[in-house]
Amino acid sequence: MPNIVLRPNNHGEDVEEMKKKMESLEEKLKETEEKLKEKDEDFESLQDSYQALLVKERNNNDQLEDARKKLINVLKDRRTNMRAYTGVKLMGDLNLKPIFAATKKKYPPAEVELKAMEFSSLLEEKLRDPNWYPFKVITFGEDSKVSIL
Repeated sequence: MPNIVLRPNNHGEDVEEMKKKMESLEEKLKETEEKLKEKDEDFESLQDSYQALLVKERNNNDQLEDARKKLINVLKDRRTNMRAYTGVKLMGDLNLKPIFAATKKKYPPAEVELKAMEFSSLLEEKLRDPNWYPFKVITFGEDSKVSIL
């Protein structure tokens, strides 16, 4: 049987120091947990604010899109309804007087109006196409010439 000898030691002081360290660490842990809770609350409030702003932005975009569509419809109606003429030319509208003058020179009087409307419709259709380029560049060596289609 081994001999176990109990000796008095001074570990009592070490235990008390360890208890103090443990208490201070527990206090720091509580403080850190409180700070974490505060940060979580701040984060949640910021997230709520973000969601509210996001919803508001979507509503504003929807309102702008509706207003845009209504404005486009009004302008389309204005284009077709000549009674509502106010003397303001829309950008992209064709001046039909030169077209009628050119068709009067080229076609008989019975066909002038029909041909002018056909040509103006064709021209409006081409003007709406962003890829259409009304000029043709022809190059011969170093010289280049631009011709109108």
